[in-house]
Amino acid sequence: MRLLRDRLASAIRLRDVLGLNAPGRACRLVASEGDGLSGLTVDRFDRFLVVQFTALGLAQKRDLLADLLAELVEPAGIFLRTERGIGQLKGLSLQDEPLRGEAPPAS
Repeated sequence: MRLLRDRLASAIRLRDVLGLNAPGRACRLVASEGDGLSGLTVDRFDRFLVVQFTALGLAQKRDLLADLLAELVEPAGIFLRTERGIGQLKGLSLQDEPLRGEAPPAS
């Protein structure tokens, strides 16, 4: 858990320093391998986070990761998005759904 928290915090801190991470903004908070979290992408859209998994190991920790993101970012909601075909290819059994808080507004 400590390793995941530290890597998430580091990725978020970098976006903070760059001025990208704030309500009202959109940015990629976690860029998979680029942030040492291969198989995890987290995008911020205003007050919401959208999480996508492309690795079974991290997908199995989705509840822990959602808790850590909720603690570190305090979003209004965290939504799981699944890439069609990738889940089946990697053996992931995931579907689009809210993980924490509110669902993002439909666009």
